[in-house]
Amino acid sequence: MLKVVTYTLLFVLLIPEGFSQNLEKIGKKDMVRVNGGLNYTSVFYNAQGIPNRRQPFTWFLNGNITISILDLSLPFTFNYSNNQTTYSQPFNIQSFNPTYKWIKGYAGITSMNFSQYTLANHVFTGAGVELTPKNFKFSAMYGQLKKAIEFDAENNSDANMSYKRLGWGALAGYEKNGHGIKLIYFAAKDDPNSLAFVPINTTITPMENTVVSLSGKTNLYKKLNLKQNMLSPV
Repeated sequence: MLKVVTYTLLFVLLIPEGFSQNLEKIGKKDMVRVNGGLNYTSVFYNAQGIPNRRQPFTWFLNGNITISILDLSLPFTFNYSNNQTTYSQPFNIQSFNPTYKWIKGYAGITSMNFSQYTLANHVFTGAGVELTPKNFKFSAMYGQLKKAIEFDAENNSDANMSYKRLGWGALAGYEKNGHGIKLIYFAAKDDPNSLAFVPINTTITPMENTVVSLSGKTNLYKKLNLKQNMLSPV
């Protein structure tokens, strides 16, 4: 007889947002704000007549919390568990995106958007920054776009095999009153040494690509916009 009991407990932290005054908030009650949510799940396991196939008690804690200190926003998403077979690390910060005025950072497992033809919200593991002062926009990123997956020797298959792929890029743009211009540089390259074994007859080889993009837009009339994109592989 097998018995599995699951308990789920949800905590939600909600603290009302206050009016921001940056450094003027020092010493005031809204200097630090916290909001987000926590989810706790526990699983009790008991087997009779057969050997136990898992831990008798397993618990999981995951959630997202945003801490705001003097308008510096520090959002965290995380998972924590005592089940080491499910989580490769007991504590894993998945993403970290601090913001302050027109400065935003990206770290961990995150995504950024340069354009629909380059870095279009592609998930990567790494770091980036985005600056948006007035009518300007500057962005930069570096990280792992794809992890290495070894050759499946047990099934003699390379269907899922892939090299570790790294990517980096930058964006510079200006926009005002419906007129704008944007220049993008983006490159990606596979690491040929990221796989321990590569079969001789495989068609999967390390790849790389570099793209430079220039786009602009303008308002011809109140309801007529003109956009032009120029994409050039290097």
